[in-house]
Amino acid sequence: MHAKMMYSTIVTAAIMGSVGAKPVQSRDSSTNSCPAPAAKVDVANTGNQPTMEKLVMTPATPPSVTPGDDLNLAKADSFYWVLPEQGVMANMTVAAKTGYRILNSHSFSNLVQKVDCAADDTIKVTMSSNGNTKAAETSWAWVNKEPSNTAVYIVDGANCGGQHGRQPYYVTSIEYDHDNMIASMAAKLGEWTDFIDDAEINIKGEMAPQTHGTNSTLVSRGLSKRLSKHVAIHIDHDFSSPIIATNVKGVTVGVSCAECKTQGTLDADISLSWKHGFQASVTARDNVALSALISLSASGTFVDPIVSKSVRIGTIGLPGLSIGGIVDIGPELTLDAKASLGGVSAKAEAKFGGVMSFANGQTISIGKGSTTIHPSFSALPPSLTGSVSVSGSVNPLFTLNVSALFLGKGVTGGVAVAAPILSVSAGAAVSAQQQTCANTTAAVNFAVSVGMSVDTFAGFGSPGSEPNKKVLISKTQPLLNKCIALV
Repeated sequence: MHAKMMYSTIVTAAIMGSVGAKPVQSRDSSTNSCPAPAAKVDVANTGNQPTMEKLVMTPATPPSVTPGDDLNLAKADSFYWVLPEQGVMANMTVAAKTGYRILNSHSFSNLVQKVDCAADDTIKVTMSSNGNTKAAETSWAWVNKEPSNTAVYIVDGANCGGQHGRQPYYVTSIEYDHDNMIASMAAKLGEWTDFIDDAEINIKGEMAPQTHGTNSTLVSRGLSKRLSKHVAIHIDHDFSSPIIATNVKGVTVGVSCAECKTQGTLDADISLSWKHGFQASVTARDNVALSALISLSASGTFVDPIVSKSVRIGTIGLPGLSIGGIVDIGPELTLDAKASLGGVSAKAEAKFGGVMSFANGQTISIGKGSTTIHPSFSALPPSLTGSVSVSGSVNPLFTLNVSALFLGKGVTGGVAVAAPILSVSAGAAVSAQQQTCANTTAAVNFAVSVGMSVDTFAGFGSPGSEPNKKVLISKTQPLLNKCIALV
C-alpha cells in the first residue's frame, strides 16, 4: 500500500477539537443521516468574562438537486451543517489540491446498502447491486491508476463520522468483490486542511448555492429553498461605568457613563474563506440603538490642566457558533471611551447625553453587500447643579468583533461605531445666539454637539485585530442648545 503523509498536527491543535479516533462499530445503513439536536460547548474567555456557550452545528444532508446516485470523484464539492432551532445553515465549499479527489458519501447514498468502518485501515462499502459495484469500479478507477492519487471519502454518521459527525478518510487504493458487492477501500483518517486548496463557508438563514462536480474551480448552482432566519447577534447590554475618577490640585474630578447601553439585534450573513478571510453584512432588527448619558462632576474650581483619559469600560463575549474540526466563531462586543473635562468654575455636576438609532432593515456591509445606514440622533434630558461654567467631551467606541478559526486560519471582521460622540459647554455665555439666559440665577445655557463615525474591518487576523479598516460614515451636528433650569 502506498504510504502518505496524512496528518497536520499543528493545524489540528489550532482547530477547536481534534478529529476523533476511528470508530470500531460498523455502519449498517446508507450514509444519509438525520442531524442530531444542536449541542452546546463551553468556551473559555480571557480576563473576567464569563464562560460563554457556543451552539454546535451538526452535519446535514445537502439540499438535493439530483438523486444520490453520483459516483464521480469531484475536484470541488459542498458540505452542509445546520442549527435547526435557529433556522441557520452553513454551506462549506472546498476545492481539492492536485492529486486529490473528493468522494462525498451523500452523492451516491442511494446506491449503498451499508458502510463498515470497523477496521483501522479499511472501509468496506457494500453497494446495493452488482451493477452499482461495477459502476463504482469504473468511476473510481482513477484511485488505482497512480500511487499518488488519493480519494478523500467524506462520511457522516455516529459510526463513521468520528467525533464531530463528519470525517474525511484518505483512500489510496480500492479492491472490488463483485460476488458480495463490496468495495474495500484502503483508508486512513485524514484532515480537512491537508487536501484542501481553497475553501469558503457561508453561514446564514438562506440556503447557500451548492457546488458539486469535477471542475477545479468553485462553481455554484442555485437552489430555491430558503430558511426563515439569519445568524442573530443580540447586543442588549449595559456598559454603565466610571471613566475618570481623579484628584487635580485638591479638586475631585469625575466623568462617568451614568447610563451607557446598546440594544437590538443584528442579523448577520457571514462568509469565511481562505482567499478573502472574513466577509459579512449585518442588518438592524429590534430597534438597534446606542445611548450614552454622561455625568461630569467636580468638587471645586479647576481650569488647568485639562483632564483626559481613555479606558476600556467593558467586554462582553456573545454566544457563538462551532462546527467541530471546521470553524469556531466567537463574537465579542466591547466599549472603549475617551473622556475629557476642560474646566469647571465651581462645585458642580452636569449630566447630558444622546441616543443614536438605526431603523430596522438598515444594513452595514463588511466586505459584502451594500451599506444603507442612516442613523438618527436624539438628546437625553440634561441637568446642571449650580450657576457655573463647565466643558467636556466623551467619545464612546462600541466595537463588534467577530473572529473565527476557519480550517486553521484566523479570520476576523466587525464594526466599530464611535457614537454618540458628545461635547458639552454650559454657562452664562452659551446659547444659540451667543446671549445669556433671561434669568441667569435660575437657568444656565447648555449646548451639546453630537458626532459619529462608523468603521468596518475584515480580513485575516486574530481577535482584537482590525485588518483593512475603512470609514463608512462620519459626521457631527448640534444636538441640544437651550437654557435649562438649575437643579
